[in-house]
Amino acid sequence: QHQEELDEIIAAWTSERTSYQAMDSLQEAGAPAGAVLTAKQTLTDPQYLDRGFFETVHNPPEVGLRPKGYVGRGWKFSKSKAEIRGPAPRLGEANDYVLGELLGIDPARLETFAEDWTIGNLPEGGRAPGAVPLDEQVELGWIAEYHADYLDRLPPV
Repeated sequence: QHQEELDEIIAAWTSERTSYQAMDSLQEAGAPAGAVLTAKQTLTDPQYLDRGFFETVHNPPEVGLRPKGYVGRGWKFSKSKAEIRGPAPRLGEANDYVLGELLGIDPARLETFAEDWTIGNLPEGGRAPGAVPLDEQVELGWIAEYHADYLDRLPPV
């Protein structure tokens, strides 16, 4: 019934505070609250960094990707370490292990499978998607902003 008036009061109150200030005020009053963060704020948030919330995954050198931080778990065990163990397997990476070692398929037969593209490590007829330049993504409203020097702005992984 009084939704519009309530929205105006909340908008006026929040417009005078940062998301962290609003969170602190609400928490001090006993209300559960969390700051609404941008992606950039999330990646540099002191609480997340202190808790080790982001886990670093190191890719093999041949992949050509730098180490990258991924969202981990919001919980921790006192005696067991739950963590991301490594990057996702690449297409066909485990062919020899699964088909050869686990299933016992003869190496010569695996070679035949690879030659006739029954198995492989490249998608057949695949092509990389075209990339939309970042400036154009901003103009289209797909992203709010970007920073060419983003790696310098992030905590080390």
